[in-house]
Amino acid sequence: MSKVSFYEEKAEEFAEPLAAEMGFELVDVEFVKEGNNVTYTLKLTNNGTASITRIKVIDTLPSELTFVKATYMYSGREESVTTLNNGNIEIPITQLDAGSSITINVTAKAGILPDTNDKTVENKMTVSANGFDAVTTNTVTNI
Repeated sequence: MSKVSFYEEKAEEFAEPLAAEMGFELVDVEFVKEGNNVTYTLKLTNNGTASITRIKVIDTLPSELTFVKATYMYSGREESVTTLNNGNIEIPITQLDAGSSITINVTAKAGILPDTNDKTVENKMTVSANGFDAVTTNTVTNI
Protein backbone atom coordinates (compact mmCIF):
# COMPACT_ATOMS: atom_id res chain seq x y z
CA MET A 1 0.00 0.00 0.00
CA SER A 2 1.41 3.42 -0.91
CA LYS A 3 1.08 6.77 0.76
CA VAL A 4 -1.19 9.48 -0.64
CA SER A 5 -0.40 13.02 0.42
CA PHE A 6 -2.91 15.81 0.68
CA TYR A 7 -2.24 19.55 0.63
CA GLU A 8 -0.92 20.75 4.00
CA GLU A 9 -1.67 17.43 5.69
CA LYS A 10 0.43 14.42 6.62
CA ALA A 11 0.35 11.54 4.20
CA GLU A 12 -2.35 9.06 5.13
CA GLU A 13 -2.58 5.37 4.34
CA PHE A 14 -5.77 4.10 2.71
CA ALA A 15 -7.22 0.61 2.50
CA GLU A 16 -8.80 1.34 -0.89
CA PRO A 17 -6.72 0.05 -3.83
CA LEU A 18 -7.43 3.22 -5.87
CA ALA A 19 -5.54 5.31 -3.35
CA ALA A 20 -2.50 3.09 -3.86
CA GLU A 21 -2.56 3.79 -7.59
CA MET A 22 -3.66 7.41 -7.70
CA GLY A 23 -2.46 10.44 -5.73
CA PHE A 24 -4.96 13.11 -4.73
CA GLU A 25 -4.25 16.71 -3.88
CA LEU A 26 -7.20 19.02 -3.11
CA VAL A 27 -5.78 22.51 -2.73
CA ASP A 28 -7.08 24.58 0.15
CA VAL A 29 -8.57 28.00 -0.51
CA GLU A 30 -7.98 30.03 2.61
CA PHE A 31 -10.76 32.63 2.50
CA VAL A 32 -14.25 32.76 1.02
CA LYS A 33 -16.10 36.08 0.82
CA GLU A 34 -19.83 36.40 0.24
CA GLY A 35 -20.61 37.11 -3.41
CA ASN A 36 -17.12 36.17 -4.63
CA ASN A 37 -15.98 33.15 -6.59
CA VAL A 38 -13.89 30.45 -4.96
CA THR A 39 -11.91 27.85 -6.93
CA TYR A 40 -11.03 24.39 -5.61
CA THR A 41 -8.16 22.64 -7.39
CA LEU A 42 -7.92 18.84 -7.40
CA LYS A 43 -4.81 17.22 -8.86
CA LEU A 44 -5.02 13.52 -9.73
CA THR A 45 -1.80 11.61 -10.42
CA ASN A 46 -1.58 8.01 -11.63
CA ASN A 47 1.23 6.54 -9.51
CA GLY A 48 0.72 3.06 -10.92
CA THR A 49 2.28 1.22 -13.84
CA ALA A 50 -0.90 0.89 -15.94
CA SER A 51 -3.60 3.24 -17.18
CA ILE A 52 -6.61 3.89 -14.96
CA THR A 53 -9.87 4.09 -16.91
CA ARG A 54 -13.38 5.48 -16.48
CA ILE A 55 -12.46 7.90 -13.72
CA LYS A 56 -15.29 9.94 -12.27
CA VAL A 57 -14.84 12.89 -9.93
CA ILE A 58 -17.98 13.92 -8.05
CA ASP A 59 -18.30 17.10 -6.01
CA THR A 60 -21.45 17.96 -4.08
CA LEU A 61 -20.88 21.56 -3.11
CA PRO A 62 -22.02 22.77 0.31
CA SER A 63 -25.25 24.80 0.36
CA GLU A 64 -23.30 28.05 0.83
CA LEU A 65 -21.78 27.71 -2.68
CA THR A 66 -23.39 27.87 -6.14
CA PHE A 67 -21.69 26.00 -8.98
CA VAL A 68 -20.21 28.13 -11.77
CA LYS A 69 -18.02 25.72 -13.79
CA ALA A 70 -15.37 23.02 -13.68
CA THR A 71 -12.42 23.00 -16.09
CA TYR A 72 -9.56 20.62 -16.77
CA MET A 73 -7.01 19.83 -19.48
CA TYR A 74 -7.48 16.44 -21.11
CA SER A 75 -5.76 15.10 -24.24
CA GLY A 76 -4.25 18.51 -24.92
CA ARG A 77 -7.47 20.50 -24.83
CA GLU A 78 -9.46 22.27 -22.15
CA GLU A 79 -12.68 20.53 -21.16
CA SER A 80 -15.42 22.05 -19.05
CA VAL A 81 -18.51 21.06 -17.10
CA THR A 82 -21.16 23.74 -16.64
CA THR A 83 -24.24 21.78 -15.56
CA LEU A 84 -25.08 19.70 -12.52
CA ASN A 85 -26.23 16.09 -12.59
CA ASN A 86 -28.74 15.47 -9.77
CA GLY A 87 -27.15 18.33 -7.80
CA ASN A 88 -23.62 16.97 -8.27
CA ILE A 89 -20.69 18.17 -10.31
CA GLU A 90 -19.61 15.10 -12.30
CA ILE A 91 -16.31 15.16 -14.16
CA PRO A 92 -15.67 12.14 -16.40
CA ILE A 93 -12.10 11.26 -17.38
CA THR A 94 -11.82 8.42 -19.88
CA GLN A 95 -8.24 7.41 -19.08
CA LEU A 96 -5.25 8.54 -17.03
CA ASP A 97 -2.01 6.94 -18.21
CA ALA A 98 0.66 5.70 -15.79
CA GLY A 99 2.82 8.55 -14.52
CA SER A 100 0.52 11.27 -15.80
CA SER A 101 -1.65 13.73 -13.91
CA ILE A 102 -4.65 15.96 -14.46
CA THR A 103 -5.65 19.15 -12.67
CA ILE A 104 -9.33 19.97 -12.19
CA ASN A 105 -10.54 23.44 -11.17
CA VAL A 106 -14.05 23.74 -9.70
CA THR A 107 -15.33 27.31 -9.45
CA ALA A 108 -18.31 28.25 -7.28
CA LYS A 109 -19.83 31.49 -6.03
CA ALA A 110 -20.26 32.07 -2.31
CA GLY A 111 -23.78 32.96 -1.28
CA ILE A 112 -24.84 34.09 2.16
CA LEU A 113 -22.45 32.43 4.58
CA PRO A 114 -23.44 31.20 8.05
CA ASP A 115 -23.71 33.99 10.59
CA THR A 116 -21.00 32.75 12.93
CA ASN A 117 -17.70 34.21 13.97
CA ASP A 118 -15.62 31.91 11.77
CA LYS A 119 -17.98 31.54 8.73
CA THR A 120 -16.56 28.21 7.59
CA VAL A 121 -17.41 26.38 4.37
CA GLU A 122 -16.33 22.74 3.91
CA ASN A 123 -15.93 20.88 0.62
CA LYS A 124 -14.61 17.47 -0.45
CA MET A 125 -14.70 15.38 -3.62
CA THR A 126 -15.12 11.69 -4.37
CA VAL A 127 -13.05 9.89 -7.02
CA SER A 128 -13.90 6.51 -8.50
CA ALA A 129 -12.47 4.48 -11.40
CA ASN A 130 -13.11 1.26 -13.29
CA GLY A 131 -12.31 -1.69 -11.01
CA PHE A 132 -11.71 0.41 -7.88
CA ASP A 133 -13.82 1.52 -4.92
CA ALA A 134 -14.48 5.24 -4.56
CA VAL A 135 -12.12 7.34 -2.44
CA THR A 136 -13.01 10.66 -0.81
CA THR A 137 -10.48 13.49 -0.70
CA ASN A 138 -9.58 15.44 2.37
CA THR A 139 -12.13 18.03 3.53
CA VAL A 140 -11.14 21.60 2.72
CA THR A 141 -12.38 24.15 5.25
CA ASN A 142 -12.57 27.80 4.24
CA ILE A 143 -12.88 30.65 6.68
